[in-house]
Amino acid sequence: MIPDAATAAAALQNGEVDWWESPIPDLVPSLQEDSNVNVDIADPLGNIGSFRMNHLHPPFNDVKARRALLMALSQEDYMRALVGDDPALWKPLPGFFTPNTPALQRGGRRIS
Repeated sequence: MIPDAATAAAALQNGEVDWWESPIPDLVPSLQEDSNVNVDIADPLGNIGSFRMNHLHPPFNDVKARRALLMALSQEDYMRALVGDDPALWKPLPGFFTPNTPALQRGGRRIS
């Protein structure tokens, strides 16, 4: 366990550790430049993040407040903050279910 991201990146580049699950976006370009480090996407389905308002307490107990907040949120802003500007690492999704999984199959055909 290495809590400092820069120290974890240095340890990976020096061969002191073998694997780092989630490097911060700021350090990914320097890791990609290192020929001794392989930067890859481990799970092609990725992760699903969700946002849930507590609708039992003000102000989100009012449906109008929830709708207003949803209109103000930007999926792109959150994704860029989480994974950086590399478009290969994320794509906008219109809903909750992961594309190309049984949850989104219609008529035996996968959709994306």
